[in-house]
Amino acid sequence: WGGERGAAQAVAELAIFGVALAAATWRLERDLIAEARAMLAPPVFS
Repeated sequence: WGGERGAAQAVAELAIFGVALAAATWRLERDLIAEARAMLAPPVFS
């Protein structure tokens, strides 16, 4: 892992980074995700 940082701390930092990245992506792309879900949903016949 390099340096004085332990493996557990490095894994924890990567996990926190991943969660923060996912949250930011979800927040910024919420409308695009909703549009993609609507396109993938089966058509509703009335």
